[in-house]
Amino acid sequence: MKKKKSWKEGLVFIIIVCIVGGLLIIYPLQKSLAMMRWQEYMKAQGLAKEDVLEREIFKNYKDGGYRMIVKYRGDLNHTYIYDYFLYTHKRNENVKWHQMTCDVIETPSNLPPSESSSSP
Repeated sequence: MKKKKSWKEGLVFIIIVCIVGGLLIIYPLQKSLAMMRWQEYMKAQGLAKEDVLEREIFKNYKDGGYRMIVKYRGDLNHTYIYDYFLYTHKRNENVKWHQMTCDVIETPSNLPPSESSSSP
């Protein structure tokens, strides 16, 4: 009886270690892969790290990847949103690995006071 109980406890311990170890490895690993992919993307755009004014990176739990919101010094009128996915899959398509997409959003520039205030 005692051997069966210790065997079950050992199995539960191994499962817990695998889950915790997986979480500790996957999230930092995926974040570093996202950063590497973003740097490749910047190189392709002809930009350097010095061109970055602001950068915010966070885990996108809804879609399962990482999202990076970036503003560049030379393009203050736009915000760049990069989404990184370790893998993507859609219906009737093959699995794609190590993918990053970029959306560009126009942000309003500083308007003169006469245009920004709406007086009657």
